Amino acid sequence: LDGSDVVYMVGTEHDFLSDLFRVHANDQSVKKLITDNFDWIQNLTKGGWERFGRNISNSSYLRKLVMFNYFDDDNMPPFFRGLARSSSIRRLSLYEENYICLDGIRSMVPFL
Repeated sequence: LDGSDVVYMVGTEHDFLSDLFRVHANDQSVKKLITDNFDWIQNLTKGGWERFGRNISNSSYLRKLVMFNYFDDDNMPPFFRGLARSSSIRRLSLYEENYICLDGIRSMVPFL
């Protein structure tokens, strides 16, 4: 890592929300966003997933997005619809128990 990277280690929900707000505000200091296993994310509606993707896509500086335990074929399409306009993310990592089938993968195409 060089000094220009802000590394967000899995931490408190407050820290994550602060970083998410900074990403939405297009703060150039946030290059990486890593989610933890927060209940509110797991309980988002389809509209909430799409807004979450749009908020992340506002950043011109975010390079890496790491998601834990969230995805299935129901919430992937709205999330990637919201994320589709992102032009800065170069790496998306999905970890642990993400249950994704072909329909979920297809929903990623506009983002890719």
